[in-house]
Amino acid sequence: MAKISIVLADPDELYLNKLTNYFSEKASTFDVCSFISKETLIKYLSDKQNKPDLIVLSEKFSDTAIAETKAVKIFFSELKNKKPEKLLNSILKIYADKSGRVVVIATGN
Repeated sequence: MAKISIVLADPDELYLNKLTNYFSEKASTFDVCSFISKETLIKYLSDKQNKPDLIVLSEKFSDTAIAETKAVKIFFSELKNKKPEKLLNSILKIYADKSGRVVVIATGN
């Protein structure tokens, strides 16, 4: 099964680190990259070799360069205040709805 390339972007470094670690540990279905700087994210996306399937980001990261990527985009505001496992489930549901791609993950539970 091909992995889904996911980018997480939020200026809250502590929150982002916890979420990135959770995704990396629990969802081997994802290749995860995270960014706390909008400029670094834009630089990453400008490299044509980097083609994420999914970008989950803060509204503070809104930018034309990000909007123009073909990746499915989800704003954290749609998901805030959820436990990581519920957040992951919500992200997967939204991704499936927007991309038409169903994702099954094994969490080890």
